Amino acid sequence: MRVFLSHTSELRRHPAGASFIDKVEAAVIAAGHVPVDMKHWSAEPHPPVQVCREAVESTDVYLGVLGFRYGSTVPDHHPTVSYTELEFDTAHRAGKPLLVFLLDTTEGHRELFAEVEHAREQEAFRRRVGQARITRDTATSPDELATLVERALHKLTVTIGDSPATSAGLRVWRVPPRNQVFTGRSEVFAVLRAALEQGERAVSVIHALHGMGGVGKTALAIEYAHCHGEDYDLVWWVPSEDPAMIPASLAECAQSIGLAGTSEAVGVAVARLHTFFHDHDRWLICFDNAEDPATLLEHLPAGPGHVLITSRNPNWEGIADPVALDVLGRGEAVTLLQARAPALSDTEAARVAAALDRLPLALTQAGAYLAESGMDTEHYLRLLDSRAREITARGRPADYPTSLAASWGLVFDHLADDEPAALQLLTIGAYLAPEPIPFSLFTGHTDLLPDPLAAVAGDPLAFTDLTGQLRRRALARIDTDSLTLHRLVQALLRERHDREHDNGADAP
Repeated sequence: MRVFLSHTSELRRHPAGASFIDKVEAAVIAAGHVPVDMKHWSAEPHPPVQVCREAVESTDVYLGVLGFRYGSTVPDHHPTVSYTELEFDTAHRAGKPLLVFLLDTTEGHRELFAEVEHAREQEAFRRRVGQARITRDTATSPDELATLVERALHKLTVTIGDSPATSAGLRVWRVPPRNQVFTGRSEVFAVLRAALEQGERAVSVIHALHGMGGVGKTALAIEYAHCHGEDYDLVWWVPSEDPAMIPASLAECAQSIGLAGTSEAVGVAVARLHTFFHDHDRWLICFDNAEDPATLLEHLPAGPGHVLITSRNPNWEGIADPVALDVLGRGEAVTLLQARAPALSDTEAARVAAALDRLPLALTQAGAYLAESGMDTEHYLRLLDSRAREITARGRPADYPTSLAASWGLVFDHLADDEPAALQLLTIGAYLAPEPIPFSLFTGHTDLLPDPLAAVAGDPLAFTDLTGQLRRRALARIDTDSLTLHRLVQALLRERHDREHDNGADAP
């Protein structure tokens, strides 16, 4: 349930460090509900009275904490009335369950008691509430108040038949649109579903889908969310390529379920969201394109929900259950191509799929381009062999941010700047067969290698670090003593190298 918290501002500030309202919010969340209040109404473009009433009416329960101050009065309202009294009246007229707690203490910061201008109105308001036939109690400290609140909410949920383990009617959804021609991956789906059917649990089930660029990690996570969205009350997508943006996305999630307003500090909103995750089940959070497990660790929810991570990095042991994604099977690759280009025969689709080494993004682009251009497969395959970069720049799906050529081109550019030895190693491998390439080909022939690769290959520790970088970035399949490049990556690397060589030869 969404519980509206009505109070004056000083009750959020005092006592410092553990105020009355901090304790109330924690109690509401602990009881399995969502606290909502009006501390951010000033940011709204509508009249304050309208915003106030709509906020109260949008919640399920009114919870008032009445101290000794009347609070801010509503402008141009006759007779004079405070926002807290307006909130009470609105909830009463709307037929909301009313839970009211009167503070009865003489100890604390003087701001709690300093009511000069509207002392009479506040006394009358407290007296009126005290005489009303509603659920009410009296507290003398924040801890006592929290206990009373949690007890009252539990009693209320039993009365109205709501389970405190969930948020009644909560349905929060932010996931990219579904891929209408998604194909295959039934085995991975089975792994994910089996984990969810373990029964009751107190900790998150976390899976990290990892693999090379274009293998379909994001598409699989989106498909999973859409297929099983009805199993959750909250499903939220967190773009994670830039770790600095993760807290803002989580804060938006907190705002969407009423845990924070738009003016709330991001850290506060995220902290409340993590408390919510800890106390609730039936949620799914997807961290898309996360590259550094150590950086993501602090953002992972703890609680009886489910987390999906997509990443090129395979090193998630101890944090998540790694699930490796490889290229599609032959039958799945043909099916995906024909979904985009229905005119392709089985034989034609099989030839194109083999040339693209069954990489899902490449298949999707190829199918779209063949369907749009009407090009025959023989011509396409010749162009793929001679102009891989240009042909893989075409047919980009509308729901994918970049083409395969652009995506890998950016990776190669970063390597050229940050890890030139890695780019040299990959480029040499691009001219070899698409089979496992022994490390000894490099470490045993350093005199034939260019710098800086020669120096790296001559140092066992440095070479291990280099192959580790390739593995973390999913640029090659790294085994104990060899590496294997995807044939399409090889084609793009060869074309890049030949183009740079030609440009260098033409330079004056």
